[in-house]
Amino acid sequence: MLPRIAVIPNTTKDLSGAPAKKLFKRLLAGSSSVFLPEDTEEFFPWLCDKSVRFLPEARLFGSADIIFVLGGDGSVIDAARRAAVYGVPMTGVNFGTVGYLSEIGIDELELVDKVLSGNYTVEDRVMLDIEIRSEETVRSITALNEASLTNGPITRLMDIELCCNGVPVEVCRANGLVIATPTGSTGYSMSAGGPVLDPTLDCLCITPVCSHLLRNRPFILSGGSELDLRNIRCEGNTIYLSSDGRDVVELSPSTTIRIRRSQTVTRLIRAKSDGFLGVLNRKMWAQK
Repeated sequence: MLPRIAVIPNTTKDLSGAPAKKLFKRLLAGSSSVFLPEDTEEFFPWLCDKSVRFLPEARLFGSADIIFVLGGDGSVIDAARRAAVYGVPMTGVNFGTVGYLSEIGIDELELVDKVLSGNYTVEDRVMLDIEIRSEETVRSITALNEASLTNGPITRLMDIELCCNGVPVEVCRANGLVIATPTGSTGYSMSAGGPVLDPTLDCLCITPVCSHLLRNRPFILSGGSELDLRNIRCEGNTIYLSSDGRDVVELSPSTTIRIRRSQTVTRLIRAKSDGFLGVLNRKMWAQK
């Protein structure tokens, strides 16, 4: 049976050229239905006479068997946080720069046919549930890559008390702190000196940013760990928590943060046979 396809486009990219039109030609030929978000219809006038339906988000994700995300890594991350609720596998078609999370390059559209025929595997990726609790409010966020603490406008040292499963671990004194999933280990965490992790592992990576204490080093905890960040202080500066480079929240002195593995996962389609190491070789180590 032909799959039903949801397409999530990044409309800031050029999706009017030949690569996008070739992609949709393959999707329309190899699927039973193709859905797009209802607020993107104006960007695809050349699809209006095709068998494409423009749907609200809940119906879009809930009706699909496979999701194709058109854009770069940011587009994949944004779509993942919404698609995870529905458990639908997704794959990225890279219209961005690096496209580390995107399985298909715009010069590899033959892989689209492979996916549509069901010739692929699915990797379940760990996500984070982040609970930000202040005196008056509780806010919950889900992230695929990381939660990070920063401060500004001029970066200064912060003190952060870190506990794991109720046990005090250490006081981190650094310019910031990154708690990353294995998927996010190649993002901000790696730039701050953290290790590169196989994205299929079930663990969390804690990486101080520009640590002032020799004992503050990156370390890895099991995926079942529950982290608490409290008594977060930075004299003269405002402290922020961001998740996946989005959802920036200003923290007060009384704010506590709890981070744990989410019950939802991101399901990423893999159509290539070289796996995690192949991605590293093509898109990380081989960069000029």
